[in-house]
Amino acid sequence: MIVGSIVLLVVAAALLVVGLVRRSDDLYYGSIVGSVLAALALFVGVRQMSVAADDDDFDVRPSAPKLADAAESRAALPAPLVSGVPPRAVGHAVAAQTDPDESFLPDEPPAQPVAEADAARVALLDTEVLVIDGRPRYHVAECLHLLGREYQWLPVCEAVELGFTPCGHCEPDRILLAGRSRSR
Repeated sequence: MIVGSIVLLVVAAALLVVGLVRRSDDLYYGSIVGSVLAALALFVGVRQMSVAADDDDFDVRPSAPKLADAAESRAALPAPLVSGVPPRAVGHAVAAQTDPDESFLPDEPPAQPVAEADAARVALLDTEVLVIDGRPRYHVAECLHLLGREYQWLPVCEAVELGFTPCGHCEPDRILLAGRSRSR
């Protein structure tokens, strides 16, 4: 597409030059149409390249559980360590910072450091957060990491259970716990 854009620009320039020499309105209009088509082809070409680059980044190996595998993930979980708290909630701040599968995602934000007690409280909430399939973090709606990405709403208790960890940029656990204390 980018090569086609360059060809269209050359044609548009040639039409402009010939139009100036012959003083032909039709050639001027042809030059304008050629320029617009070149811009459109360039835009489409750049979008295709960025989508292909994004797809290449994510095909290496999965870094977080796929939402489609949620039933399998739940079945494989061990018994809770603390009464009423999902097993991955306890100590998820430590695990989030040391997960080796996240190292190949250079644009992934760091995990939010969270105390174990706060992590356990968040794991009991049913407030919805946003997750990106194939990515390890959960976010609040205002997070800049979500821009231009497809995301899904998920209760935070389920996100924690599936192995998602809080984003270090938007700090969802801090926001969720602050909202919970205000609502009492």
